[in-house]
Amino acid sequence: MALFLLGVALIVGKLLWRNAPGYGLEGEFQGSRVPPLQVHPLPATLQNWSQAERSPQSNDAATYLEDLEQLPIGGLIWTEFPVSVYLGDRQGLNLSTLPGQQYQNWQTAVRQSLESWTALIPLKETTDPDAADIRFYPRKPPLTLGLDRQIPRAAAARTTFRLRWQPVGDRPPEAVTLAQQFDIDLSPNLAPPHLLGTARHELGHALGLWGHSPFVDDVMYFSRTAEPQDISMRDRNTLIAQYQLPTRLGWPVPIKP
Repeated sequence: MALFLLGVALIVGKLLWRNAPGYGLEGEFQGSRVPPLQVHPLPATLQNWSQAERSPQSNDAATYLEDLEQLPIGGLIWTEFPVSVYLGDRQGLNLSTLPGQQYQNWQTAVRQSLESWTALIPLKETTDPDAADIRFYPRKPPLTLGLDRQIPRAAAARTTFRLRWQPVGDRPPEAVTLAQQFDIDLSPNLAPPHLLGTARHELGHALGLWGHSPFVDDVMYFSRTAEPQDISMRDRNTLIAQYQLPTRLGWPVPIKP
């Protein structure tokens, strides 16, 4: 389940439509401006996979790109690799009552999900939660009110993100880039097959597939299935298409005095 943070939406709206400074973003500084929409080169891993695996004679080009959400920042993609991933520690989260074996199962599922995606988007595990691009936590997502003020159904997982300015180059930096950071709450109470399937699905959101597939045989299908799906050809093709969209992320913005 993906959740777009309302605060992020409001901040980005201010920045884009009023050309305002980077107010409200982490690492705020004076004189910053959100960069225009531009297209980054396709990551080498996606380019290599596309050339090696897709056959021009087949119908391998199908995607569900039109089902993904269109965001003011453009494509929700990564531009620096490898993308760093942090696995939340149960002690640090005051989850000491979580059984050790259950936590190990959770870790195993998350790491297997990393292995599933890393051939397409390079990933590395880190022990620094502050510097991590994506942070997994072994906890059930809290119930939150939606925009309709109705309490949603309990979810086994939830992915959220925020935007922040990151320094580029020397310190003090002469430029910054607009970047994303994801938090994924993944309940450790799921049965192992569904734990892996859900971790793989939520990680897909964090890697750029911000939305759901209407096709039941895709890992990004909008609902849980009896048998969790692997990453499909259509999932891969949609990710490739997403990384060819213009975005405001990852472009250097000079810092003005």
